Amino acid sequence: MNPQNEIIIDEVKSDPSEEKELKKYLKLLNGETVEFKGKIFNFSGQLVKQNHGLVLLSNQRLIFLLHHALGSEQLMYIPFARITKASFSSAKGLRSGRKAIEIMFGDQSINFGIAAFLGRTSNKETSGLFEELKKKLPSQIISG
Repeated sequence: MNPQNEIIIDEVKSDPSEEKELKKYLKLLNGETVEFKGKIFNFSGQLVKQNHGLVLLSNQRLIFLLHHALGSEQLMYIPFARITKASFSSAKGLRSGRKAIEIMFGDQSINFGIAAFLGRTSNKETSGLFEELKKKLPSQIISG
């Protein structure tokens, strides 16, 4: 399969510094550049489990560095061509007025928001990232 269209999930060794993790493990494609990087809260499918991590928006993929309470960290690379749905909306289980981005790819999904002060998500920054992501995806898979 073409690596530009392949969803890749790499297990990586945890480091207290996310920047060191990225420097050591991030694998960009030829010509790939990072356009946005932000700290996130990643929610489980039921929005009950919060983990922190990073999201990177490149010119070719959405990349996550996900931290897990138990087990190793993961670097997940999702090419835009593999995203089947993207939405920005209030989600059941989030604090009132909070919104999250949901990305669906195959039979999996990720819900996340850009981290802000005191463990909250920032609607403004999350919305800004969603607006940038929308520019890279077909309009028929976008809602919210």
